Amino acid sequence: MITLPAFVNLMLMRTENSVVIDAPLQTIFNLAACTEQWPEIIPNYRSATLLRERGDVRLFRMVGTRDGFPFPLHWTSVQEVNRNQRIIRFRQVRGITRGMLVEWTMEPVVGGVKVRIVHVFTPSWPSPLGPLIAQHIVGNVFVHSLADKTLQGVKAAAEARESNDVPCAPRDHPCISMLR
Repeated sequence: MITLPAFVNLMLMRTENSVVIDAPLQTIFNLAACTEQWPEIIPNYRSATLLRERGDVRLFRMVGTRDGFPFPLHWTSVQEVNRNQRIIRFRQVRGITRGMLVEWTMEPVVGGVKVRIVHVFTPSWPSPLGPLIAQHIVGNVFVHSLADKTLQGVKAAAEARESNDVPCAPRDHPCISMLR
């Protein structure tokens, strides 16, 4: 087991969000992996624009909001989808959180599927304020809140999709074939 020295942990911003979703694992995975559809199912996403794609590696420009914050949040991420392990990873390559790593994991549990999102960020911002701002403002105020809203949106869409009450995407959506 690799352990980090204590001072490294002080420089690290880490958040974790999770939820249990009562829907088939494949439905949840497809909704989570189809990032360009998020604005349709997650109210806090204004846009998720696919910029480039090569197999299961895709580049997205994301714009989101945080309740009570008047300005949009924007970043560009590389998404890597591992369909065999059902893991989705993002690496933010542009924006104030450049270098942030995000991992979605899914695990069957009693009552459904536990979906977990972990964000890790080690900013190069000057100490001592940089790491404090990263953890307490970026992590606790923005990232944790948006990740929670993301999980709630995926949960609502997956649970509605299971009962076929609400379609996941318009018929002409580029991800619709992945969602069926």
